[in-house]
Amino acid sequence: MALLTEAVVSAQTVSWLTRDLDQAVQQFHEAPLEDLWAYLFLDGVSLRVRRPSGQQRVQMLVAYGVRQDGTRQLLAFLRTRGESQADWESLLQDLYRRGLHGKSLLLIVTNGCPGLAAASQTVYPRVLHQRCWVHKMRNLLDQVRKRDYDAVKQEAQAIYRADSRRGGASCVSPFPGSLAG
Repeated sequence: MALLTEAVVSAQTVSWLTRDLDQAVQQFHEAPLEDLWAYLFLDGVSLRVRRPSGQQRVQMLVAYGVRQDGTRQLLAFLRTRGESQADWESLLQDLYRRGLHGKSLLLIVTNGCPGLAAASQTVYPRVLHQRCWVHKMRNLLDQVRKRDYDAVKQEAQAIYRADSRRGGASCVSPFPGSLAG
């Protein structure tokens, strides 16, 4: 067993910590949500998990909320076997049950997964939906020859920075860490 600290940790201590962490996770999943979120970012993350039988891939569905004032918060996560519409509907129905009815939601941003897009329209049919520009850029740039990469990236950035369909630069991406910069 690898140590996290220099001190020896007993099996009983590990058991207590595990119990406490399980309770904290359960409280997180049961906490009521205020219906004050303006933006909902949804994405699936593939993780490798160690099991006695070897490494296994699991899918973690994640919901992240942003308020009008810029406050951000992890709202929900769900471990699944994939990103089916049923899996996403389960996560979104849980958000709805906990209080996120969507009255303040202006936009749902997703990664382009068809099941996710369908689920968001099922649970929040009146909320606008947009595919994430970071995911769009990654998909686009994966198809580009290396020598054309910088030019294509610059032209694509000009599209989403435009003030209107006719063009004109707008602003820098409000999402730190995105491919916008």
